[in-house]
Amino acid sequence: MKCSADALDNVLYEADVPSISGNVTSKKVKIEINKRPNIKTMQNSEISDYMVAVAKKCKKYLSSAEVEYFRPPSSSIVVFETEDSSKLFECIKFNMPDLKKMHRDNTLRILILSGSAIRATELIRQLGPLRKDLGVGKCFAKHFKIEEQLKFFDSKCPSISVGTPNRLSKLFASGHKYFSMDSVDLCIIDTHRDAKQRNIFEIPETCADLLDFYSANILPALKLGKTKLIFF
Repeated sequence: MKCSADALDNVLYEADVPSISGNVTSKKVKIEINKRPNIKTMQNSEISDYMVAVAKKCKKYLSSAEVEYFRPPSSSIVVFETEDSSKLFECIKFNMPDLKKMHRDNTLRILILSGSAIRATELIRQLGPLRKDLGVGKCFAKHFKIEEQLKFFDSKCPSISVGTPNRLSKLFASGHKYFSMDSVDLCIIDTHRDAKQRNIFEIPETCADLLDFYSANILPALKLGKTKLIFF
């Protein structure tokens, strides 16, 4: 049975489902855009599929084999199950039991990605005492030029940085010693929905930037088993 073009546009992910014996069945798994899937209710394997689905939708020029590159290792994924988008501090404490022992060592330890500069400032406020104890870097474009940010990170190397995918891509591409995934323990992707009820994966402009940053920086770290990918 053929689907209309409109129907196909609404399907973000569709794949054959292997049976227990390993054979592919005719059953289909679909994640539809208009249903706005809740990432926080997904299993790790479903989130892994979701990332591939997002890449397939956002980067239409890629082949099926190429979008598979965006699949994160299921073992690296952690979901912080709360509908309260103001619990970032609790999320970090839960995923870093030794947080109290952490001290500034001039490296980036916790990286947080948000869909906008406004949301990034909200997340920074949620960090509470960590702002003073570990320091926070602001990695978004609002009121800040790249040159000014790089100069700041020359003298101050906070353990936490919060930013948008586009600005983070540029900062990481600068070659500055601070902007490296080598020391990052937690990479947190904020899935808070905006006024139009879109999360960071559903905003076309942000999604493309996020996938570029993810493939160039986050995914290699995940594959080395050095970093946890948190969906908040």
